Amino acid sequence: MSLLKLTLIFSAVQFFLVIATFLLFGLGLEGPRNLGHSFLWLLVQPGASLFASGPWLVIPLNSLLWGFCIAILYKIYRR
Repeated sequence: MSLLKLTLIFSAVQFFLVIATFLLFGLGLEGPRNLGHSFLWLLVQPGASLFASGPWLVIPLNSLLWGFCIAILYKIYRR
């Protein structure tokens, strides 16, 4: 598969994982010390640090960042 296709696939998976994790743990119902809340923070933090230009840009750009990194690692693993 091409790098672009892998990036889009992994980005979509990460995006839906963030939404599902937020619905399960990010609403504040579980408390900040819960493992699910920490996992959500791990998924969102790199994009929030790099793309702090606007809140509506953070999650999609974060998903693309994670998708690209995972696609690169997958390509290296396959070689």
